[in-house]
Amino acid sequence: MSHKRLRNKRRPPADTVQEQSWPAFTDLLGAFVLVIFLTMLFFLINFRQAESTVQTYGRQLKVREAQLKKVQQEIQKKRQKLREERAANRRLLEDLKQTEQRLRKTAGAKKTLELMFEKLKKERAEIEAARRRAEEALAKARQSQQKAESERQQCQRQIESYVGVRRRIIKRIFDSLRQESSDPSQVQFDTKGGAIVLGANILFGLGKWHLQPAGKKNIKRVWTKVHQVIKHPLNRPYIAGIIIEGYTSSEGSERINWRLSTRRAYAALRFLEQHGADYWSKRGLIAAAGYGHTRPIRNKDGSENKTASRRIEIRLLFRDREKLEQIMKQFTKSSPVQNKKEK
Repeated sequence: MSHKRLRNKRRPPADTVQEQSWPAFTDLLGAFVLVIFLTMLFFLINFRQAESTVQTYGRQLKVREAQLKKVQQEIQKKRQKLREERAANRRLLEDLKQTEQRLRKTAGAKKTLELMFEKLKKERAEIEAARRRAEEALAKARQSQQKAESERQQCQRQIESYVGVRRRIIKRIFDSLRQESSDPSQVQFDTKGGAIVLGANILFGLGKWHLQPAGKKNIKRVWTKVHQVIKHPLNRPYIAGIIIEGYTSSEGSERINWRLSTRRAYAALRFLEQHGADYWSKRGLIAAAGYGHTRPIRNKDGSENKTASRRIEIRLLFRDREKLEQIMKQFTKSSPVQNKKEK
C-alpha cells in the first residue's frame, strides 16, 4: 500500500508532463545544435590549422623530397661508386688469386731453384774435385813430359851420334879413295845411300861378266880401302852388312839384263872373297844381287845415261838403322803419350 501511494505521489499529470517536456526538448535541441556548431567550428578551426599544417608539411615534404632526391642521387652515386669498388674489388680479388697462383708457382719454382742450387753445389764440388784431379794429372803429365823430353834429347844425342859415325865412316872411305884415285871418273860416290859406284865398262867387257885385269886391279884397290876402314875396331860394330849390286842399261832384253847384272855382281863378290871379303862372308854380312836396268842413272834432261847405268855398287849397310829402331822402341815404350794411346 505504501508503495502504491508513493508511486501515485511521484507521477505528475499528463498535461503537466507534456508542458514540462517541451522546453526541455527545446533546450536539448538548442544544446545539440550548439554542440554541432561548436563541433563544426572546432573542426573548421582545426581544418584551417590542419591545412596550414598540411601546407607546412607539404613545403617540408617538398624540401625533404628535394633532399631525398639529392640523397637518392648521392645514393646512386655511392651505389655506382660501390659497384665500381665492387668491380675493382673483384679485379683485385682476381689479381690476388692470380698473385696467389703465381706465388704458388713461385714457391714451386723456389723449391726447384733450391734443388737446382743443391745440384749445382754438388756439380761444383764434383767439378772442383775433377779440377784438382786434372791439376794432379797435369802435374804428372808435366813430369812425364819433362822425362820424355829428357829421353828425347838423349835419343836425339844417340841418333846424332850414330848418324855422325855413319857419316864419319863414309867420309873416311871416300876421302881415302879420292886420294888414291888417279882417274876420278872411274869411281863415283853415292853419299846419300853410302855406296861406291864402279863403272862396268872398266870392270867387264861388253856383254861379259868376267872381270878384266884392269877391272880386277881397280875393284881390288877400292875394296882394300873400304875393307881397311870398316874392319877398324872403332867402325866394325856399326857395319850391318855389305851388298855388291850389279846394274845394266836398258839395252837388250830384260831377262838377259837381269842375268848379266846378277852374274857380274857374283863375279865381283867371288873376287873380293879372295882378297879379304871372306871375313864378312863367313859372318854372313856380304851378299850380291843383280837389278838389271831397273835403277838407271839419269841425265839432267831426264834421259838415261846408259854408260853410267852399267855399273857395280859396293853398298854399306850400317847398324844405325837397327840402333835407331831400337832407340825409338825404347822411347815409344817410355813415352806417356804413346802408352795412353795404346791403352
